[in-house]
Amino acid sequence: MKVYIDIHIILFIVALFSCSSKNTTEGNDPILHGNDYVTAKITIDKSDKHAISSDLFGYNIVYAETPDRAWNNGVIENFTKETKTSFIRYPGGTVVTYWHWKEPTGNGWDDIWNPEYNMSSKPSSDFMDIDEYISLVNKFKINPLIGININSGYKYNRLNESVNEALDLMNYCKDKGLNVEYWYLGNEPYRPDCNGGPLTVEQYADLINIFANAMRKNNPSVKLIANWLSNFTQQEKDYIKLLKLAGQNIDIFDVHHYWNWSTASLDGWLKKTPIGLWTGQSYIEDIKKFREIAQKNGYPDIKLATLEWNAGPGKESEERLNVSQNAFVQCEMMMQFMLGGMDIATFWPLFWRSGQFNERGIYNIDSGKLNPNSLLLKELSQFSSTQCLGTAIEGKKDNLLYLCVEDPDTKSLKGCILNKNGEPINIKIVESGITSNKPYSVRQYTLENSNSLIQENITAKSELKSKELIFNILPYSIVFFETH
Repeated sequence: MKVYIDIHIILFIVALFSCSSKNTTEGNDPILHGNDYVTAKITIDKSDKHAISSDLFGYNIVYAETPDRAWNNGVIENFTKETKTSFIRYPGGTVVTYWHWKEPTGNGWDDIWNPEYNMSSKPSSDFMDIDEYISLVNKFKINPLIGININSGYKYNRLNESVNEALDLMNYCKDKGLNVEYWYLGNEPYRPDCNGGPLTVEQYADLINIFANAMRKNNPSVKLIANWLSNFTQQEKDYIKLLKLAGQNIDIFDVHHYWNWSTASLDGWLKKTPIGLWTGQSYIEDIKKFREIAQKNGYPDIKLATLEWNAGPGKESEERLNVSQNAFVQCEMMMQFMLGGMDIATFWPLFWRSGQFNERGIYNIDSGKLNPNSLLLKELSQFSSTQCLGTAIEGKKDNLLYLCVEDPDTKSLKGCILNKNGEPINIKIVESGITSNKPYSVRQYTLENSNSLIQENITAKSELKSKELIFNILPYSIVFFETH
């Protein structure tokens, strides 16, 4: 069955207060009261918990796609503050395999070390050089995350020069007062569009060791990030080999997640919950598999990152995800990163000059405005550094994804529930810390047949029963709730 859900998010902000509220008549609001609908009862177990990382809300800057005008209106700066941004990754993805920090040209995927290179550099206002990046992370008060070009030296037989280029970059940042702890070594070395073509596991491990040995002598406290293929079940042999050959020099493994690359569609998203890899595993299951591999092979403390993640683009010949549909897919992915225990994530990309990344990115550089995904990411960022709680569900289970957390400071209960069903669901949340007459808030975001972003404010008396929090979630919606 093909389901048509059009283009924008309708935002319902439902604020419920104690009995002093003077708004709608209790029982008349279909968002808050849906006892006639099918019910999902979620019971929370506080004895089963794990920490949600504070480093899941990072973003990618692609140096060659970052003109000076992107920063003029302050929109991005405000967004990074609101989402508690951890890292800004620079100079981007595969572009790092062509990048020479001393001589940036703006021609991102062309290498000046190529003897046949004869291109003119772009105007400096069209790209971001290292000085501009240092200035940006200092201004935004965000951790730096910088890439090392390990490919050019390998390809052009200038490996010693390439290592020295990396050490010079480390020293330059230090001299500029920027303490860079996290460095990523190349990008997608397994792909043919990587500078020099794909590397074998052995070749990549050799390069990791060569650069790591030099970089750790320069600064023993650096955290080095290696990148290899996603799907730990399929790639287990490669990861075992990488750990054996270079594990002592890898602090973090990075895998890239683009849900349904080239085939992303609304129908595909609605058909499976939770979504995940092309082989059927969810992102939660994939993270668990990584922990097993690391533990079994003697590296239990190695961390996991996804330094590029997004909804994949659809085929050009098909109807592709619009900005709001992308937002819901991305929201589900982040929920799974939290549920699974991902350590670091940097969204790809913060923005792009044109094409599908205008629909899949955070910021539309043409309009100067944030995309709808910014609303959901702001909501989810409030779960950073909380405790993810264990849950059990009774009743309606299909096409629901839910996440419940406890704020370690306020002890308040927070959470979100994604309903990918074409029917409303009555939600009951049971937890021993919920007491009657205690206020709570609900904010609901819904995909509807609408051509504009509509905001509706509704207030009602709270209907808290002992140990139960009750509300209704509309079709194709996500609800964020919090006790106060």
